[in-house]
Amino acid sequence: MVNSNRIERQVKKALRGSPLYAPVKLLKEQMRIAHFSLAQVTDKVVRPAPHEVFLSLTANCNLRCGACSYGRDFMPSHQLPWEVGAKLIDDCKELGIGTIRLYGGEPLLHRDLDKYVERIAHHGLNMYVTTNGLLLDKKIDRLVEAGLKRVSIGFYGLEEDYDAYVQRPGAFEALSRSLAATRSRHGADTLPMGLDWLLMRSTGRPDSVRRTLQFARDHEMQVYINLIHYSLPYFVRPEHESEQRFWFEEEDRPILEEVASILLEEKQRDPGLIRNTERGIRSIPDWLIRKSAMRLPCTSHDMLWIGPDGTVQMCFVTFKLGSLHEHRLSELLFNERHRSFARHAFNLKCPNCNCGYDKRVNLHRPSRTAYATGMNG
Repeated sequence: MVNSNRIERQVKKALRGSPLYAPVKLLKEQMRIAHFSLAQVTDKVVRPAPHEVFLSLTANCNLRCGACSYGRDFMPSHQLPWEVGAKLIDDCKELGIGTIRLYGGEPLLHRDLDKYVERIAHHGLNMYVTTNGLLLDKKIDRLVEAGLKRVSIGFYGLEEDYDAYVQRPGAFEALSRSLAATRSRHGADTLPMGLDWLLMRSTGRPDSVRRTLQFARDHEMQVYINLIHYSLPYFVRPEHESEQRFWFEEEDRPILEEVASILLEEKQRDPGLIRNTERGIRSIPDWLIRKSAMRLPCTSHDMLWIGPDGTVQMCFVTFKLGSLHEHRLSELLFNERHRSFARHAFNLKCPNCNCGYDKRVNLHRPSRTAYATGMNG
């Protein structure tokens, strides 16, 4: 499995720019759909195959987002030491794991972030940093010099909606200045930036959607639509009555379908603006309203989550494999525990979150049909 990850990256690199690239990519997608279908008949074909590590470097943050408990109730004060992180990166290279996402908390607060970037770049692995962006203009030059080539920005609304959610007056204005300054020095061709937009009650209004997409255009950024979570250990829970302002219920379906229609219209007009697929967008109202009742097999066997305390899990929510303070990453993977977790996740023997919702919809044949056209509701 490790070798297959490495071989796949080499083939992809060799074919890029070739007339064979598109048909090979299509064949790979068809094979993944077929494998996904077979796995629903026999989960013995489900194997852990991590190709991406989500590395949370620090629980510290310079914002206090309303739905997030990082650095407060969740792993307060924890930061991953450089000595541990360096070994992790080396192991990713040896294991054939091709992509590392650096985030937090707020990763720009980690004093060794440039060392992480430099070592990942040295190994020739893909990487990106996910940040709230407030400090980006002050840090980006050194990070680009170290080898960073991609950034994504957590985005929680516009103007007063943003400030209210992050609980910091003036934060949206500071973010806008930081992004403008960053873009003035690093163009979209050399530093692609994405907007990881969180769709929740305060952002799920038609006017807010349109203005968010314009904000992305103004800063030459691509949008990915993240959905407000209901099971992540560092998010507040929707069953808490005081937190209902973040989540949607069945009565919100008309406005969510309008939001999805706007997103589909914009994607068809400008395909490069929104990274989500059309099927994924059509499924959004159901994911946000049905929550854990959306029983689509999970794909988390293709990832790893590592926390600022060194915890290694197969996914964001559960399936703990061990700790980097006790074992090297290479010692924790591809054993019977990891293999059983892969099968359990696929079969949703877990809280069943909405992570990877777009990918899951496109691999699951009934959902591919249901969300091919129109709204499923």
